[in-house]
Amino acid sequence: MKYFVFALLLLVFFLKKSFSQTTDFQTWNSATVEKSISKDWVAGIQEEIRFKDNSTRLRTSYTDIGLKYQLSKSFDLSAAYRFIIKTDETSQRIYTDFSYEWEKGKWSVKPRVRLQHEFITNDVDENYIRPQLTVRYKISKKWEPFIEEELFYHALYYKGSEFDESRTSAGTRFKFNKDHSLKIFYLYEYQFNVNDPLYANVLGISYEFDW
Repeated sequence: MKYFVFALLLLVFFLKKSFSQTTDFQTWNSATVEKSISKDWVAGIQEEIRFKDNSTRLRTSYTDIGLKYQLSKSFDLSAAYRFIIKTDETSQRIYTDFSYEWEKGKWSVKPRVRLQHEFITNDVDENYIRPQLTVRYKISKKWEPFIEEELFYHALYYKGSEFDESRTSAGTRFKFNKDHSLKIFYLYEYQFNVNDPLYANVLGISYEFDW
């Protein structure tokens, strides 16, 4: 039954991709360092670079600094600051995440809601609510494949609040040991309810160091 459920999720993922237009191939690469500063608090910093136009030009560069608080065994609350560099502008973002993780055997389901506000140079500030759902299956201590869906709700928008973006991804996390891990994933990103919407296939690699 567990294999059937995971196969069904993958089928939905690839059907969604097959019926969508694709126009670009991108690569997203990131590195994260996290440090436990107490039993319940974790500090972290992340650097990410994204390339567009068939991975030949810079799309964005992110630098994140944040804190996470473990409310309970299942609930997390985090807040972060992000500095963003694009080819034609810079911006700053503050955001907070509320997440819950449910585990049953080797399965885990993690819903998360992100609230973010972005200060854009020479443009109107933006607010987004980003619900996300992640389903993971732990094959072994080292391998953990996953599938994930995230939606973007443009809130308090002067043209009218609405959903305008979706990101669907599938991949796996590999743990070298308790401190080092690597996540490799494929992501399909598409926008709607906007002028000149973006459609992109993304290959991503994310390294994480916990100490």
